[in-house]
Amino acid sequence: MELEVQHTTRFSYAEPVRNSFNETRLQPVSAGGQERLDFQLEVCPMVRAGEYRDFYQNVVHYFEVNDPHHELVVTARSRVRTGQVSGATQSGRESLHDYLQASPFVSLPVDVFREAVDVQGAGGSAEERARRLMDHVNRNFVYEPNVTHVHTHVEEVFQLRRGVCQDLAHALLALCRSVKIPARYVSGYVYCGDQHEMRGAQASHAWVEIHRGEGGWLGLDPTNACAAGELHVKVAHGRDYRDVPPLSGNYYGTDQRSLRVEVDVRRL
Repeated sequence: MELEVQHTTRFSYAEPVRNSFNETRLQPVSAGGQERLDFQLEVCPMVRAGEYRDFYQNVVHYFEVNDPHHELVVTARSRVRTGQVSGATQSGRESLHDYLQASPFVSLPVDVFREAVDVQGAGGSAEERARRLMDHVNRNFVYEPNVTHVHTHVEEVFQLRRGVCQDLAHALLALCRSVKIPARYVSGYVYCGDQHEMRGAQASHAWVEIHRGEGGWLGLDPTNACAAGELHVKVAHGRDYRDVPPLSGNYYGTDQRSLRVEVDVRRL
């Protein structure tokens, strides 16, 4: 399937700001059955962006806007050909250690461990147990926007039992790691589907990849209770959301600002 993604982030400031330094993780990967056909990053005010790979080998673009400006607009346009994204394999340089431990947004309290043990059942492969945990999150956590924010910790998510795709992904991470299933956070997008059956479309999306040993990584989407496949566009992965925000940075000036994000995912 060929998909086109346009992701626009617009900051508007009450007064001119300056010395703005930013990093983006917006470029889709070319790996695991997904092929990036094109990617363009546009910044207004116009500046030249640099590029590097972070600790988890995600592509990061960075740029500075030093002159005073009232508005910052970052637009990423991508075109990808998707296939079986869930077939991604582990890089030989990558350790599973980070994906078995607590991370900034995902702690491993004993209550979560007990819940995971009860849900996963006895026996079964890592994939079978992880799928049971994914189905549990999908059935028992309500997908509901505007009840959490990007800094919501997983312990609050377990109390609320509701949230958006980021929160459901964090919940699945905590359950999997509690029972020693290596699990990492994935950021990207999801196409709504021809029947508009997918939740979390037309926005940044998040899901989880679990490691199956010789079988490599498998993407599991707790928001939609399915394996990640041709409707998913992977951008980056890390321990949790903190490792892979689409846009982060700082600037000098007023804290009176507004933010608007628009994402459009279309099938070509």
